Amino acid sequence: LNFDLDMKQALLRFKLHKVMKMCEMNLNRVKKASQDGDDAEMMRYMKIQQKLNETRNEIAARVGTVVLPK
Repeated sequence: LNFDLDMKQALLRFKLHKVMKMCEMNLNRVKKASQDGDDAEMMRYMKIQQKLNETRNEIAARVGTVVLPK
């Protein structure tokens, strides 16, 4: 039935929204670490950002949408 597909799409869109918020928060952390000159923290957050971007792109592909950076 259709509601099964609708439910999956809604969950994927919700997950995409959450991951995009996490990306935004993490980018702020990268900027702060960069301003503070803490290279170790900056590298840590950049690796997290890379994983978040991969997750975001995977979910977007499953939903069938294109994610544009702000």
